[in-house]
Amino acid sequence: MILVVITMVVAFDIETTGLNPLKNVVILIGVKKGKQLIQWKIWEYGSEDEIILEFVKYIENVDPYDEVIIGYNALKFDLSFIVQRLNILGKMSTKIWGILFNRKWLDLYQILGNDFRSFNSWLKRLGIRRTYEDITGKDIPFLYKLGCHDEIAKKNADDLDTLLALYRALLKVFPPEILPRHDP
Repeated sequence: MILVVITMVVAFDIETTGLNPLKNVVILIGVKKGKQLIQWKIWEYGSEDEIILEFVKYIENVDPYDEVIIGYNALKFDLSFIVQRLNILGKMSTKIWGILFNRKWLDLYQILGNDFRSFNSWLKRLGIRRTYEDITGKDIPFLYKLGCHDEIAKKNADDLDTLLALYRALLKVFPPEILPRHDP
């Protein structure tokens, strides 16, 4: 048996103006490592490509051996959306591809079986409470149009916190061969 020990987990989530990367944009990228929350917000940086490239710089410093980046549907949606937006914006390069894909990614959606259950359904099943239950991903485009940026940032921070809580809950259920461990 091989035990994989990860020293740190980086939670990752994005907020967009819709589900189609051909016509919608990334408006916020959030990561949480330990107690440190970092959010790149389009309304603070001024452009989508700037927030994505700042995120890529951050990912470049994530240790590919001792850290794992976790998300929920992060590989099929979040990371894929970012890559497609980089292509559309003419910013994708082999260097960026290497930075993004030379890291350990752990998609809790895939660990849980790709069974189309929502993130919220897993939180409810495991008794994990959200702080901002009233705001969903479907609300983000409307909130963005209204200029409710603080609500979007709070929802993203809540997603990252509950993602980490879900990860900790799953550590109690899954064997180390399936779900990498980290020092809490």
